[in-house]
Amino acid sequence: WTGDRGGVVTVRKGRTGEPVDTIPPRGGVNVWCLRHVRVQGGDGAPVTGHIWAGMSNGAIIIYNPVSRREVNHFRKHSGGIYQITDHNKRVYSCSNDFEVFEWKASNQQFIRQFSGHKGYVRCILPVAASLLSGSDDSTIRIWDISTGGLAHIVQHHTKGVHAMVNVHNHVWSAGGSTIIVWDLHTLSQVATLKEHCAAVLTLCRVGTRVYSGGADQEIYAWDVATHRAVGKFTDHTGWVYTMCNTAKVVRYFMWSTSVNDGCLQIWHHDEYHPMDAAAKECEGRMLDLLMTNPEGKLAEHLQDFNDSLYERNRSLEYEVATYRARVSILENELRQQNYALEEQMGVQQALSGVLSDVNTGQIPRLEATVRLKDAEMDKYIGEMKVKNEEVASLKSKLNEKDAKIKELERKLVLAEAQKESAVKAHDTHKAAHLKYIECNVDEVLKEGRLREEALRSQSERLREQLAAALNIRRVRLAEEDLEAETARALHAGRPTHSEYAHPKRSSSHPLVISPQRPAPPSGPRDTRSTRKY
Repeated sequence: WTGDRGGVVTVRKGRTGEPVDTIPPRGGVNVWCLRHVRVQGGDGAPVTGHIWAGMSNGAIIIYNPVSRREVNHFRKHSGGIYQITDHNKRVYSCSNDFEVFEWKASNQQFIRQFSGHKGYVRCILPVAASLLSGSDDSTIRIWDISTGGLAHIVQHHTKGVHAMVNVHNHVWSAGGSTIIVWDLHTLSQVATLKEHCAAVLTLCRVGTRVYSGGADQEIYAWDVATHRAVGKFTDHTGWVYTMCNTAKVVRYFMWSTSVNDGCLQIWHHDEYHPMDAAAKECEGRMLDLLMTNPEGKLAEHLQDFNDSLYERNRSLEYEVATYRARVSILENELRQQNYALEEQMGVQQALSGVLSDVNTGQIPRLEATVRLKDAEMDKYIGEMKVKNEEVASLKSKLNEKDAKIKELERKLVLAEAQKESAVKAHDTHKAAHLKYIECNVDEVLKEGRLREEALRSQSERLREQLAAALNIRRVRLAEEDLEAETARALHAGRPTHSEYAHPKRSSSHPLVISPQRPAPPSGPRDTRSTRKY
């Protein structure tokens, strides 16, 4: 099973890598890691398993490896999941949310959380009763699986730790472009490997070799005993992110001799065996025992025991396949016998019914009934055709109505959007106008006060001018009355009071006239007087 950044999960053949099936992406989420988790059934049930897929959004999707269908989906992490691994019926996941979670393998139930890292947790490695976690904070934390507490903090690296692998009592960890081998018990460094020229992103143990790949597009093969590079592969043209041992090939040699030709022929054949997590762990432990036995006796014994176990396993597999074939054959035979018995019973029942009808003379009546039923069936079929046509017509009309409703809904949504935009624009303009008014209200009030003062001063001036004009008018009226009185007095030959105003005019004209001789009027003269002033 492989996953890519497009979210597609592809099932491939183990030998050739040829695609067999694909699982479509889920909402544009990328697949960051995959893990086949074995589950031991209870009460002698066979071993089953699930595919755990870690996604870029922190979700975990569980697939059935046989039906290739999703059986569960849950999300606990708040960031993308870098690695998922299992150990002793438990599953562990690490993420870029700085956390490590522990799950129950059988029912995917959350158990506990390991917190303490200050950077992305890139890799995890269960070893015996401990769990190791490597992070971008350049530390490796060793947790006690039984209690969930922190046991040790290893600070051998100066850059983020991206990968770890266990070899006997040593741990190989990759930080930056350096691989450090350190003792799991004393936590002391054993070797430092610096062949890579860029960040090492993945480590994988295969037999007596450890393979490393990284951002320099190269893969190195290291001898686990001498810690020396024994191979280099440069076939990749991009970063090497992951490596996985999927299978091993066992080669058997066979000797054959012939008396006639006098030759000894050596033949061999290869057998392909898939490598799951349990097989990898068993082979790793066996290789560790072989490496720690310098005399070779234990190695020879274990190799013989391994060969015997393998032969026993092959014989058991052959027996199981034989029994399954026999059971399948028996099931097919029983199924065919059941079909034959059912057919015989049906024929017997039909014959008994026909014989009874013949004996009772009811065959003509049955034929008439059958014809009547056929006619009714034809009529019903015709009515059903008409109903189907009506239903099709109604469906077409309904589709048209749905289209109109969708169009109206679209227009309504557009109108609502326009209304909202107009309201927002109006509110914005109103707010700006109010703000402008608030900013200029002091200036407007000041200008109003200035205008009020100007109007008051202008009104005072107008009042003064009006009073002066009224005084001038009164003076002119008094002068005109005096001139008229003087003229009448001169015409009648009576003395005139030219020195003072007429006493009768004093009530209506209270102004005091100057005793000086008045100036001649500016208006037209009185035609009744011919005298000159």
